[in-house]
Amino acid sequence: MSKRTVAKVWHRIRDISATSLVVALIASGTITIFALRANNLKMAELRQAVYSADESGGDVEAALRTLRTFVYAHMNTNLRAGSSSSEPPIQLVHRFNAVVAAEQARAAALNNSTKVYTDAQSQCERSSLPLTARAQCIQDYVLAHGNGAPQLNLPPKEFYTFDFVSPTWSPDFAGWSLFLTVLCGLLLLVRIAAGFVVRRYLKSLK
Repeated sequence: MSKRTVAKVWHRIRDISATSLVVALIASGTITIFALRANNLKMAELRQAVYSADESGGDVEAALRTLRTFVYAHMNTNLRAGSSSSEPPIQLVHRFNAVVAAEQARAAALNNSTKVYTDAQSQCERSSLPLTARAQCIQDYVLAHGNGAPQLNLPPKEFYTFDFVSPTWSPDFAGWSLFLTVLCGLLLLVRIAAGFVVRRYLKSLK
């Protein structure tokens, strides 16, 4: 390749402003951060709607469906057990407690006593056990202190615990702004590297 050809390439590379690319990178990066935060805040809002519906006896299924749809379609909205805990992050405590209370009443009618069941629930709630372990705790307490009292027929914990996994990348505002940020970063690296290589090549021809 002749020196003149290389010089033309270098002039074209110099026309690509590194400063403009840096500004674009900073701007798109800032937008990405705020967009990802907005996704997370919306997820938290929808998660609270689930908890509120659970507490008030509202339409939990609809709230869960809205939350699940949003998480599956937006990045940075993960609702899953992390490395520090294996417990599902969504636990419908009030629904579960209502089922326990109904089952306590049924078992007490058979045994003419409610104390061991209410004591079991109170003890397991005081222990701050997650919902996934509370049913077994209650059963163990009744078995140990119930003097033959019938065991409670409690439903599987999977009916009251949920987790949702968000995509690594999603075609929403946060996803496209992240794509633009990465693109600007790559263009800046190419601009810097190409300029360095061409300058060294031109010096070697002198």
